[in-house]
Amino acid sequence: MREVSPWRVYSKPDGDQSVMEKLNEYKPGLRATFTSSIYTQFIKKVNKFSLDQWTRTNELDFGGDFWWMIEAANYDPTDKENPSSANGNLFAPDGSADAIEAHAFYQLLDGRNGPNRLQQIGVDENVIRGLADWADMIWTNPATDWYTWDK
Repeated sequence: MREVSPWRVYSKPDGDQSVMEKLNEYKPGLRATFTSSIYTQFIKKVNKFSLDQWTRTNELDFGGDFWWMIEAANYDPTDKENPSSANGNLFAPDGSADAIEAHAFYQLLDGRNGPNRLQQIGVDENVIRGLADWADMIWTNPATDWYTWDK
């Protein structure tokens, strides 16, 4: 999961989107089309696994023995500060490969203050819903609303 996380297609760990924006310089709207396509493949792949096939951890350190696990099902990214933000990064705290996946998903999907990041770049709404549906299935804490963008 850590190597194919959807945030990696959105931007660099610090939120810099300049590389992905080059697609729009080549052809307007290409970034949205490309991102929607990659996320569609991600959704198809992750939905092939049952819930018990996802290895979980309550340890939220970066690196070490837990780097490849995702957060426990009851983890709520909305009730605590995103650990990445302490260093000014949107996703990974030190620019590394590690990110707390629930936080990374929430950073992409959060629409409490208007359109979410994926809507802002034109990702297909059905694809965004597919990501939200998967996140809602994986991280089941009732305090987490994965659909704030759809209100």
